[in-house]
Amino acid sequence: MLSLCTTSRVFGTFALCATLAACSGADWKNSQVAQGYQPPKQLSVVVTVNADHEDLPEAVEVLIETLCDELESEDIATTVVQGQAPPPGAQLAVVDWDPGSRGARWFFGFGPGKGHMTLSVSVTRPDGTPAITGEVEGWVKGGFFGGSANTSAEEAGVAIAEAIIEGEIDE
Repeated sequence: MLSLCTTSRVFGTFALCATLAACSGADWKNSQVAQGYQPPKQLSVVVTVNADHEDLPEAVEVLIETLCDELESEDIATTVVQGQAPPPGAQLAVVDWDPGSRGARWFFGFGPGKGHMTLSVSVTRPDGTPAITGEVEGWVKGGFFGGSANTSAEEAGVAIAEAIIEGEIDE
């Protein structure tokens, strides 16, 4: 028979895990992967920003770092460039950024205060033809003390890297 103290610890651990579960992620919309897609050995990456917020430069840095780290862990050499990405390349455009409210995420959790980063994605093959297109939204709804808004950029970076590496997009 479990003691009251043990039962409280088990319930507390379960409650903490439930609170932190599904606090962040990414979703694709209107995405398409070209028939016969093969991941590139190297990739040029360009990120343009069509949104404005004081915290956005830091979030874009997190996005780029996450994307490059994920790709390089699978032996895809990445180069961040300015202007137009030469093929094979990834053109990423930040179309919406909302850091949300960390306080609301911490106090209420699971929705209120949600932060997100939405990007338009266009990846080309070595011959310049489209390979992957779509829109990805990284989001954060909670986490330790409400979670960091930059988690939405990190989640978007992981989702884009997985699509480039695997040639598959889960919508």
